[in-house]
Amino acid sequence: MRTFIQLLLLVLFMGLAACSSPEADELADYHNRYVEEVNPKADKIDEHLNKIAMIEAMDEALAYQKENINPLVEDIMTFIQQQEPNSDVVKEVHEMRAEQLKLWKEGFDLRTEAMKEAANEAAEAQINSLVEQSDNKMIKAAEYAQQANEKIASLADQYEFELKE
Repeated sequence: MRTFIQLLLLVLFMGLAACSSPEADELADYHNRYVEEVNPKADKIDEHLNKIAMIEAMDEALAYQKENINPLVEDIMTFIQQQEPNSDVVKEVHEMRAEQLKLWKEGFDLRTEAMKEAANEAAEAQINSLVEQSDNKMIKAAEYAQQANEKIASLADQYEFELKE
């Protein structure tokens, strides 16, 4: 009887897997690759940002950012630019993620520029302007991230698949 139940469950799961649509499969794959590739690098960036906050000399902080943070940002941008979704639903999510990360990178670029200016002892108003622009880009990127996350969650419900965290 136990073997029969195991066989029945196996057939049931195979049937469910066979019923998933190509869009659902592509969407799940896209999301999972994003989570596996981007999230660990974003976590590393957060760790580096915590470390950089402890560096007092601006030229050292700038060097640290260029050496440790900027390459991770570039890796994430390369990953997202290499994605080539097929279905319209995944293309829509991809466009949201691409815009989110474009703004995010622009924010980091402005942050790097502000650090350069600070290291060169530029006028405080100029530095503050760059920091404000960076913050605005980061806020806008976070808004796009929230929209993309909500879209993915909605599509996961619609296509009946579980999201990887």
